[in-house]
Amino acid sequence: MVAAGGSHSCVLLTDETVRCWGSNADSQLGATGGQPSSTPIHVAGLHGATALALGDDFSCARLGDRSVSCWGSDSFGQLGGGTISASARAVPAPVVGLGDVATLAAGDWHAAAIRESGALLFWGRNNVGQFGDGAEIDLATPTENPALLKVRKLALGGFHGCAVIGDATAKCWGWNEFGQLGDGTTGKQAVKRAPVAVVKLAGVQDLALGENHSCALLEAGEVRCWGSNEYGQLGDGGRRDSPRPVAVKGLTGVTELVAGGYHTCARLGDGALRCWGSNGAGQLGDGSTQDRRVPTPVIGVGPARQLAAGREHTCGLLADGALWCWGQQGGAALGIVADGGPRPGLVAL
Repeated sequence: MVAAGGSHSCVLLTDETVRCWGSNADSQLGATGGQPSSTPIHVAGLHGATALALGDDFSCARLGDRSVSCWGSDSFGQLGGGTISASARAVPAPVVGLGDVATLAAGDWHAAAIRESGALLFWGRNNVGQFGDGAEIDLATPTENPALLKVRKLALGGFHGCAVIGDATAKCWGWNEFGQLGDGTTGKQAVKRAPVAVVKLAGVQDLALGENHSCALLEAGEVRCWGSNEYGQLGDGGRRDSPRPVAVKGLTGVTELVAGGYHTCARLGDGALRCWGSNGAGQLGDGSTQDRRVPTPVIGVGPARQLAAGREHTCGLLADGALWCWGQQGGAALGIVADGGPRPGLVAL
């Protein structure tokens, strides 16, 4: 699988090792020195990885025994080691108290895990209610949120989170300036420290969250989005923010959904890719740097079996195991030697 963070990416290989590339200012590639790398770097001391989740400046992996190890910046306790440290860590170390993790997720500077029981735990930055626990206290130790039980799916954005619960509806929490929580409010009700229901949304199968917008994949293969729409990232053809879910135009048969900082991408049943929203760095992969208000085909990539989106870059893993990335090359985020831009490039693994 491939995962994308703020300006770095990592890939999980078939031998259960991990390689990362891009920005390394906080050792998020698993290497010291702080220099970016356009060449994928083997993360030393990490074996038996089964899943990845990347934040803005840190990386985490779930291991075969269902534990979690993280590396990179620990400025808000996002490595989950029990202490908050100003020093970054290049060597993966265990997140304390986690041994039965089913799902792993990361936001900008916080992370979360769903236990096999469906219980949800958070750690890292919590300055605007990112944990949904009614508080605003950063935590370096995973802490359970009793208001969120039997969680089926989880997605974290920059400063907000959303979950699919047992009845296939969604709840969101955290920063809500642009209506990204989907409860119909915005503005003065900017922070929701406890989960709120997304209005008029049922049959939710999965979620994808950007910096200030949210999207849901429904059981019929359709997509609904809400929140900030400055760059067209809601895909409804306009640029007006919406505190309630709106339908993405002309998009059906979706099997996977991801969100970057200000763009969104979908994989269709046949492996074809569609992206929309901000495109100043070419992160939509359509051969241009023009923002798109409706889904637009990615050029020359497919059929794909998995997607990942960072702040201003996107990666697609193909059925044959080849990995392509496109968008911002700053910090070597694409893992390709050539300049980044609107056309996908092959990552040399």
